Amino acid sequence: MKHAWKRIVAALALLSAAAAAPAAPPDGRCILPPGEENFEKRTVTLPGGAELTLAWIEDCKMGIGEAAKEAALRAMVPKLFEKSGAPPKEPVWMTVDGFWIGVCEVTQKQWESVMGTNPSYFRGEEFPVASKRAELPVESVSWEDCMEFCRRTGLRLPTEMEWLVARAVVREYAGTPWSWTARNSENRTHPVGRSAAGTTGLYDMAGNVCEWCSDWSGAWPEASATNYAGPATGTERVVCGGCWCGDDWFDIRRQNDRLSLPPASRYNNVGFRVCLTPSAE
Repeated sequence: MKHAWKRIVAALALLSAAAAAPAAPPDGRCILPPGEENFEKRTVTLPGGAELTLAWIEDCKMGIGEAAKEAALRAMVPKLFEKSGAPPKEPVWMTVDGFWIGVCEVTQKQWESVMGTNPSYFRGEEFPVASKRAELPVESVSWEDCMEFCRRTGLRLPTEMEWLVARAVVREYAGTPWSWTARNSENRTHPVGRSAAGTTGLYDMAGNVCEWCSDWSGAWPEASATNYAGPATGTERVVCGGCWCGDDWFDIRRQNDRLSLPPASRYNNVGFRVCLTPSAE
């Protein structure tokens, strides 16, 4: 059943051919032109000299809510509905314009390059090689800390919809990667990008650390929308993805209930990855 659910999530991501003109990114050091094909990758240099690689995710349309799950089930297992006679419910469709997203979670090296500090709980003392320690994901950072990192670089946090679209497209094209969870993490984080070596796409979206998104937490909209960025106000910010201490209960909860935290929270299983809206030129 668990594998069937993952296939359903992937089936909800449908590539869209049309797109509105992308908006220009905020002023900053990291600006890239529009991408040309899915999973095209570009590397930018952050303040302080560290490099960060981004992948292009094409314009996409994704169904949300119970009606979208039903639509995916009808497409995959039509026999379940043949005798019911119930008409299909119309899914709510979320359209997302193309965007760049970090191939990996932001590392401690990248954070130190920009911020000059390292707040992480896991520092990689078990790794004798400094380069491996530097590639651990930064964690114990609040949403507010991440926003300051973004302000200094011209990057931004992904919206929840962008994050979900990226995860679904990665699953559709590359398969579900093996990730660092409670089953294999040895109760710690691991260097980014090692969970699915050789797989095209993004890494650690189902493990290592959970990731802050830009949105306030709230109910999904009841009508289709483009570039949905969450409710205007709230008390908690959305957190997506799995983590090094995530077990089966955690995995079910984050898929069914969604997760959120107060924006000032700092936990050693929460980090982030960054996005960039392409320039209009």
